[in-house]
Amino acid sequence: MKNKYINSWIFVFLTLIFVFLTLIKVQAQEMSDYPLDFITDSCKVVNELRNKDELTMLQGREKYRDCMNFVLAIASSLNGRCISYKNNEIKKENNLTYADLSSVISTKDIIKVIIEYSEVHPEYAEQAAWIHSARAISQKWPCIN
Repeated sequence: MKNKYINSWIFVFLTLIFVFLTLIKVQAQEMSDYPLDFITDSCKVVNELRNKDELTMLQGREKYRDCMNFVLAIASSLNGRCISYKNNEIKKENNLTYADLSSVISTKDIIKVIIEYSEVHPEYAEQAAWIHSARAISQKWPCIN
């Protein structure tokens, strides 16, 4: 009898863990699948004036959240990889996955680089923002160990 209860609790516990991990994976995939024009449109809100009507402010808040979540995720990923890199040389094939952001003062600097890159390369508007933002950031602040 006691064994039955333990087995059912283990099953419920493992099911909850599976559901939780699936939700995390889905959210991570959504973040990396944003097109570049969506991110740049969201990030342009950061540079706009704050004295707008209430509806514009509510829409702007949602865009601001999307932009900041994206920028902080990509910046921490690129900078973390650069900090933890052990070898002396980063290969040319994967150098866009590293960036030394120790000299960056504000997230606005990173946002500015992403927006400028998208304006210079409008042909990448519908492609994955993560790849092209990483390229823009790593070109501006390369990882030098």
